[in-house]
Amino acid sequence: MRYRALAFPCLLLLLVVAHPLAQVRHIPLEGAANFRDIGGYPTADGRHVKWGLVYRSNHLVDLTAADYTYLNNLGIKLVCDLRTDGERHRSPTVWQGRKAPEIMTASILKETDVVLTPERLKQLASPRAGGELSTAYDRMVTESPEQYGRVLRRLAHGDLPSVTHCTAGKDRTGVFSAILLTILNVPQKYVVEDYLLTGEYMLSETNLKRAAVDWQKTTGGSEPADPAVLRAIYTMHPEAITGTFETINRLYGSFDAFVTNGLKLTDAEVMSLRTRLVE
Repeated sequence: MRYRALAFPCLLLLLVVAHPLAQVRHIPLEGAANFRDIGGYPTADGRHVKWGLVYRSNHLVDLTAADYTYLNNLGIKLVCDLRTDGERHRSPTVWQGRKAPEIMTASILKETDVVLTPERLKQLASPRAGGELSTAYDRMVTESPEQYGRVLRRLAHGDLPSVTHCTAGKDRTGVFSAILLTILNVPQKYVVEDYLLTGEYMLSETNLKRAAVDWQKTTGGSEPADPAVLRAIYTMHPEAITGTFETINRLYGSFDAFVTNGLKLTDAEVMSLRTRLVE
């Protein structure tokens, strides 16, 4: 059995990496509840995605000084921000530390897709929201695939370790992670498992309370968001991400064709991703 140790202020975590469990990959930051390592997943040819090179997260605006100390010790070189210009303006990332990473912007979706009000938040938690979410996921791979490609190209060129994030670390970042893991030949059941982990992290009572305050800032509401509404939003549905791959196959003919014609990645860049990120 193999282990990896993570240094965290006043804490030493000994993490088992034999299985891709939620508690293994979760990075316990004080200001980003959905920050995690996508390493450790098995590939179809019997290898594994390397640990400590690609992280995914919700937004970084609430990171504490202790969080920045930890992240700077990871040696992060590149932060890929998938939010819109409006989101970045409302909640800017101001990195702390002597050697800040490059912050790359690659907007997925449009401002009208992400502007939220308290009423809109309730709509997203309704039973009818599933179809709307699937439509948004489809737009991510039909309207913005080259933006994902820009991020993946930087990883292929060695800008690692990296963090990719949106606002909640759930949808735009979830699709990014699913695309990358699939390029790395991770079987779909593990791709879906990675997508569902947002629910594992965000549905705890502590994180729901933190998210309620966070969403209040995002929506401009007079009170924190209703925890019941947030519980519905953070309840993850596997068909959302599997449906995205169905859309890719329907529109592009295959995932490989999507990589070439949607993401605009060359065969050399795909090979570089696999060489750098799989062991």
